[in-house]
Amino acid sequence: MSEGAKLLVLGCGDGEMALRLAQQGFAVTGWDIVPEAIDWARRKGRDRRIGANFEVVDMVSEIRGGGGFEVVLDDHCFHCIIGDDRKIFLRNVRSSLKQKGIFVLRTHCDDPPATMPEAVLKMWDPMSRCQVFGGVAGRYMGRRSDILREIEEAGFRLVEANVFEARGEWPLLEALFRVS
Repeated sequence: MSEGAKLLVLGCGDGEMALRLAQQGFAVTGWDIVPEAIDWARRKGRDRRIGANFEVVDMVSEIRGGGGFEVVLDDHCFHCIIGDDRKIFLRNVRSSLKQKGIFVLRTHCDDPPATMPEAVLKMWDPMSRCQVFGGVAGRYMGRRSDILREIEEAGFRLVEANVFEARGEWPLLEALFRVS
């Protein structure tokens, strides 16, 4: 990928990943739904004198335009999207990419390991595959095969996928897709 390529980081939070990519010479935009996180990211960018653009964006609202990014990187955002909102999210990812663009997914998947803290295990609902906080689904951890199929059905072609497992942490699916 060439220097100056346009990258979009979804769920950028405080901007750490986006700023690291901007330091590597990419033209980076970070989106997050939390205004305070975007404020932190902007402040970090100013303090470090790193040029990156940060915006408050709700990825489950219909987003118009776009299509200008070579790469969209999901930085632990997708597992926070529940139900039918996932289809809207994936449509928005696709519309944000240039033709032949790349979608990089980093999301939790599968069942929690037995070494997960008890408080986290108590929130896990295996029927819905969600962590439930006060009766409200907050995170979806589908089976890796289901997640990959869901994304392929949204018009992406799987290039590569790996699952990383660490003691006491939820398995992490990292996958690379191309727009089909």
